[in-house]
Amino acid sequence: MANWPLNTNKEVRKLMEEKRVPRWKIADYYGVHTNTVGNWFRHEFSEDKKAEMIKVINEIAEREQSA
Repeated sequence: MANWPLNTNKEVRKLMEEKRVPRWKIADYYGVHTNTVGNWFRHEFSEDKKAEMIKVINEIAEREQSA
């Protein structure tokens, strides 16, 4: 995550770190390349997209805990 601009999507990136959800797992969830997810993070998310990403990160983390 260090190569992402540090001034965008701070809350989402922090949640990813806290939940230990790497970018590639989000890419797998959406069925896209890891670089695509990286590109998404280059610009601030809309409130709807931010809420969706938080939901996805939490879902992935919960799935990992129950596995």
